[in-house]
Amino acid sequence: MSRAGLRVAPGLSRRQFLAGSTAVAGLSLGRLVPFARAAPSATVSVAKCDTYGAELLPTLDRMFDQLGGLGRLVQGRTVAIKLNLTGPPTIRLGRRPAGLAHWVHPTVIGAVVHLMDRAGAQRIRLLESGYASAIPLEE
Repeated sequence: MSRAGLRVAPGLSRRQFLAGSTAVAGLSLGRLVPFARAAPSATVSVAKCDTYGAELLPTLDRMFDQLGGLGRLVQGRTVAIKLNLTGPPTIRLGRRPAGLAHWVHPTVIGAVVHLMDRAGAQRIRLLESGYASAIPLEE
């Protein structure tokens, strides 16, 4: 039996052949191409916050500390925060307002700005563009 000009052992399925040849090719490329190696993993922090109330600020503060602290990133710098105000305000998740559905909650924005200011950011700029409409962002 021949596949693409290669002799394949009888009884070897296409799936088995491809799996074996892919593994061999991967090993070969890993030695020849330095960027083919596995990328380093990034540090992440995950926490649960049941409300946008008093627990939000300390939870975000702890999460930033787990990532190495905000000061090393923002101290003395101008910081830009891209807000997530995707979609027009008329789209709803049930009857929830956009700030509780698909837009970032205003309390999260306030808490992050506060923490960045406390960490020494020189200036903090909030950035966003309107979503495909002429509706003012205030709405």
